[in-house]
Amino acid sequence: MSNTIIVKSRGIEHTGEIAGIFAEILKPGDAISLEGELGAGKTVFVKGIVRSLGYHGHVTSPTFILAHEYKTETPIFHLDCFRLRNEKDFLSIGFDDYLSGNNILLVEWGNVISEYFDGWAWKVKFYFNQEDDNSRTIEFIPCNIPIDNEEIVRMRQAMINLK
Repeated sequence: MSNTIIVKSRGIEHTGEIAGIFAEILKPGDAISLEGELGAGKTVFVKGIVRSLGYHGHVTSPTFILAHEYKTETPIFHLDCFRLRNEKDFLSIGFDDYLSGNNILLVEWGNVISEYFDGWAWKVKFYFNQEDDNSRTIEFIPCNIPIDNEEIVRMRQAMINLK
């Protein structure tokens, strides 16, 4: 059995619910790569995570300013690497500063920086579904986490129960 978890979201609200389940297993120090085409649901997913962890302010993609901070019990930093083109760009945003063991790091377009950073706890990939404009397939790929990890087992069951 693979430790990858694949879920089909029926729309924006459902993506938020899925993100809420995922948020339950996040812990300080986790860096999450969010990958997918423009409009695939990455920012909607971030909104679901930060809402479920207690932040009720405005959530937008930090495309032009590169980073947002959401003040929750565990601080959340939301980065967007879409505009980064090389290692110099990557280093210029002070990425290491966000890697404190005291916060959660959510990185849209994390695949753009994978050549320079490989410390992901999870990669979450978003795919459009051809049969329905509102639905998405979301693939959760744990990195360096054993297949029998209790959190993965619990999350897999919660996703099954959500369907």
